Amino acid sequence: MTRLCAEYTKEEMDTISLCSGNEYEIIEEIKENCYILNIYGKMTYQDCFGKIEGDYLRKQRYNPASPKRVIKFYQYYLLEDENSLGDWFVGTKQKNGAIEFLSCCESLQFAFESL
Repeated sequence: MTRLCAEYTKEEMDTISLCSGNEYEIIEEIKENCYILNIYGKMTYQDCFGKIEGDYLRKQRYNPASPKRVIKFYQYYLLEDENSLGDWFVGTKQKNGAIEFLSCCESLQFAFESL
C-alpha cells in the first residue's frame, strides 16, 4: 500500500470541481499496482496485467509508476507520478486489479478533457 499526497492547490481543486462536476474521489492510499505505458519500458503487458491473447498487447511495454497523487473519476484514474511532476496520466483498472495508465497530459485540466 502506498500513501499518497492529498494536497491540491486552490487552482487544482477548482479544476477538479469544474471538470468533474464534483463526481470525483481523491485517493489517499493506493493498494493496486500501477503501470505506465512506455515504449522503453522494462515490463511486458503480461508481466503487469496477466496472460493476454494477441500480439499487439503482448508487445506493449510498461514501467512501474511511482504515484504521488491520484484522483478517481468514475472508472478512470488520474495519476501524477513522482518521476513526472506536473504531468497527469489517465488510466483504468484491469482484470487483475492493477491500473494501466496509457496517456499522458501536460496538465490536470487536459487529463480531464481527454476523458
